[in-house]
Amino acid sequence: MSIRFSGTLKRSAGVASAIAKQTRLLNLKPVKNIVVKFDPFNKNVKETREFLFSLTGSKVLTTNISCKIKTNILCDRSQPSITFTLSNNEVIVFKSANLTNLELLQLYNKHITPLASTEEPETIVPQTKSEKKARKKR
Repeated sequence: MSIRFSGTLKRSAGVASAIAKQTRLLNLKPVKNIVVKFDPFNKNVKETREFLFSLTGSKVLTTNISCKIKTNILCDRSQPSITFTLSNNEVIVFKSANLTNLELLQLYNKHITPLASTEEPETIVPQTKSEKKARKKR
């Protein structure tokens, strides 16, 4: 009698590959303005700074050139927060004190990235020889 296999056939690639995957999915099209506020002396600020680093990557910034990213460094022991102002003037705030970089990326991709409009490229239908001849006769 044998035991049935349960589980996966290969290991997970880890947190770094999960962060890379989420970063590839980032899209700034629906965002008009991003404000990141944090106190550098707070113990929970590292993940927020890593998320800011992910947002300022060259491939991410090319998705929306007109998006403004502002960093407010405070010295009042306040909790880190990220405020997104969307194109329709809606405001979304992430309070990132207890969230990891991966969780912030997943939240962004879950709530903001789907708001980007999907533009389909125009496809040109080739004309047949008979259509070209008919067009020349006119």
